[in-house]
Amino acid sequence: MFLFVVFFLTGVLVQSLEDEDYNSILEELKKDLFGYSYNTKYGPQLSLYNQKEKMTLDIPIFTFPEKCVWSKDNINIYCGIPTQNISNNSLENWYKGNILFSDDIWSINTKTTKIKKIISPSEIEEEGIDIINISITDNNDYLIFMNKKDYTLWGLQIISNEII
Repeated sequence: MFLFVVFFLTGVLVQSLEDEDYNSILEELKKDLFGYSYNTKYGPQLSLYNQKEKMTLDIPIFTFPEKCVWSKDNINIYCGIPTQNISNNSLENWYKGNILFSDDIWSINTKTTKIKKIISPSEIEEEGIDIINISITDNNDYLIFMNKKDYTLWGLQIISNEII
């Protein structure tokens, strides 16, 4: 199986990766770096692919790119990471509404590969939050997302890569 990526900034279509069982892709902000997930024996592995250097970096977390957003500086990625185990077929079931998750929010620095848990929304919302439609403001100062469980809108302020 091959993965083809269209870089919307340049309009270029490239064959990027092969021999993986892919789930989905995190839209790129830079023309040469994108995130994606692929199936492993442990679940959907989040990875980064540098098109320019033809290098892949596995991030030691299991989530879907749909639960992630790039910071505007192209360095950090913020993701909702399910607190429960997810399987390789979870993405399809999640899209169909057959399963819901409770996510923690993590930051990933793509330069240093440092990963940090920022907050567990279940500390604020007893039922937990299943993050969808995550975005970040132009100033990188707020994460905005919806809770798939009840479609409420949430905003978390980021201060020095910390959320308050």
